Amino acid sequence: MSVIEILDVSLTETVSTRLHGCNIDTAPGSKTSGHLAQFSGWVLGRESPAVAVELLNGSNVCRRVRVNIHRPDVAAVYPGVPEAEYSGFKIQMSVLGLTPEIEFLLQAVLKNQSRVPIGVIRVKRRWRQDINDEDRPLVSVVIPCYNQAHFLREAIESVLAQTYPHFEVVVVDDGSTDNIAAVVARYPGVRCFQQRNQGLSAARNTGLRHSIGECLVFLDADDRLMPRAIEVGLASLRDHPECAFVYGHSRFMTFDGSSFHWQPRPRVEGDYYLALLQGCPVFATGSVMYRREIFELVGGFDPSLSPAADYDLYYRIARQFPIHCHEQTIVEYRKHGTSMTRSGELMLRYNLAALRSQWK
Repeated sequence: MSVIEILDVSLTETVSTRLHGCNIDTAPGSKTSGHLAQFSGWVLGRESPAVAVELLNGSNVCRRVRVNIHRPDVAAVYPGVPEAEYSGFKIQMSVLGLTPEIEFLLQAVLKNQSRVPIGVIRVKRRWRQDINDEDRPLVSVVIPCYNQAHFLREAIESVLAQTYPHFEVVVVDDGSTDNIAAVVARYPGVRCFQQRNQGLSAARNTGLRHSIGECLVFLDADDRLMPRAIEVGLASLRDHPECAFVYGHSRFMTFDGSSFHWQPRPRVEGDYYLALLQGCPVFATGSVMYRREIFELVGGFDPSLSPAADYDLYYRIARQFPIHCHEQTIVEYRKHGTSMTRSGELMLRYNLAALRSQWK
C-alpha cells in the first residue's frame, strides 16, 4: 500500500484585482493511504466568478473540477459576494505511474476563461515498507490449477522455500478432476478455493479476490519459483517506486524437471509499451510481481482473452505506468505437450485479439 505525504503547500496569489481570495486547505505533513492525492480549498473570483480549478503537472492539466462545494465559512467572511457560499473545490488525483516526488500547480479558471495561479503543492509517494522497514509487505502467490495435481506439489513447495518469509499461497482449483484439494491439504496454511471450470484467467482473478497481499505473483501450477524470487521482486519494487510491476527472466525445464536451459529475452531500452507491441519481453507469468492497487485499478485479467490475457494485462498497464526488468532469473518454466503456449496457432489467435483490444 502506498502512502501519500504532502510536503509543502504555498499560495501563489490570494487577494488581487482578479481574486477576492483563495486558500488551499490541505496541510503540509498530512498523509493518506492509497494512490489518490487529495486537495481541497476555495477560490473566489473578483473580476469574474471562479468556475473551475485545474491541477497541473508541468504544463499538463491532470484534473479539472468545478468550484461548487458549500463553504459557509467563506460566505461569512464575504457576505456581499453571492458566489462565496459555493466557492469550494476538491480534487482527487491518482499519482500511480508518476515520479515519487511531484510538484502540482493549482490554477483557477474564471468565467471569462482567464486563468489565475492559486498555489503549488509538493507531494511525495512512498510505499509503506519504505516508511517503516519493519513492516514487511505481504506477498500473495496465486496458483491456478486445472488437472495438474502431479505438478502442483512442486509449485507449492517452491513458494514455501522462499528466502522472504512473509507470503501467502492461494490455490484455485478450476474444476479439476484429479483431487487438487488432497494435494493442498498436505500443506498447512496454504488455502484452496474451488470453482467450476472457467479458464486460467478467471481462476487467477478468483485467487486475487481471496488474497490480501500488497504485492501479487501469479504462478502457474506446472512452474516453480526459484528461492529468491519474492525477495528479488520486492527489492526491485522498492528500488523503482514509480513502477506498476517488475519482472525477471525464466529458465526452461523438461517435463520431469531434470534438465534446464536458459533462453534470454531481449533487453528493453526505452518505451516498454512499444516493446510489448513488437514482441513481449515478459515470458513466464510467474516472473512478474505486481503492486496490488495498480492491478486492481486496471481490472485484472480479461477471461475472454485466455491464454493471452497476461499479454493484454501487460499492454494495459504499460500504456499508463512504467514497468521494469530486474534481469534476475527467478522462475523455472516447464515445457511439455499440454502447455498452453505449445499451440502456436491458438496463441497467435489470442495474441492478435489482445493486440486488437488495445484500440477498442
